[in-house]
Amino acid sequence: VMIEHRSLVNTAAGYRREYRLDQFPVRLLQLASFSFDVFVGDIARTLYNGGTMVIVPKDDRIDPSRLHHWMERERVTIFESTPALIVPFLEYVHEQQLDMSWMELLITSSDSCSVADYRTLQERFGSLFRIINAYGVTEAAIDSSFYDEELTKLPQTGHVPIGKAWLNAKFYIVDAHLNPVPVGVLGELVIGGVGVARGYLNRPGLTEEKFVDSPFAAGERLYRTGDLARWM
Repeated sequence: VMIEHRSLVNTAAGYRREYRLDQFPVRLLQLASFSFDVFVGDIARTLYNGGTMVIVPKDDRIDPSRLHHWMERERVTIFESTPALIVPFLEYVHEQQLDMSWMELLITSSDSCSVADYRTLQERFGSLFRIINAYGVTEAAIDSSFYDEELTKLPQTGHVPIGKAWLNAKFYIVDAHLNPVPVGVLGELVIGGVGVARGYLNRPGLTEEKFVDSPFAAGERLYRTGDLARWM
């Protein structure tokens, strides 16, 4: 995926503004593989804000006790991972009544998070640190939105919403012909804005299929995610 410098800079600025990274020392628990776009996001969150990446040995990432030891020793303030890792880890923390007072921000991402798990996380830890659900795709420079509404606005069942488009990103939900669908109706999520990539390297056919001219704004290009979404 060909990402322009301006797109990554915008993502870094989005992290700083939306995650409030200017309000606490950034000490990020680095878990993502360097071949994954989240790793680039880790760099953007830390270097753009004069922070530190805490790189954890691979074997320690799946052991709750050792992972907590690393976090406590290094005073980690940002922890982002999939619900599959976060939920059992924080279940262990809750059962063992371990200290997490140094934490500032927990981010569930890279997979859908169930409402039940998110509600439990908020009820147990929401008073200690901020908890958000992030959404993004590589083709739109890693992340494009986040959700951190109060529990009263959370759906009763299903998956946690992806929230609103953030800094210089635009979301549209459309039918097969790029016509907007009504509120509550399922459609394809397409993304516009500064973060949209040039396309795929040496794959002109796929680029033409997935990156299209916007019918909503002259000169704008959209990325067709293929993800189904609806306005709530």
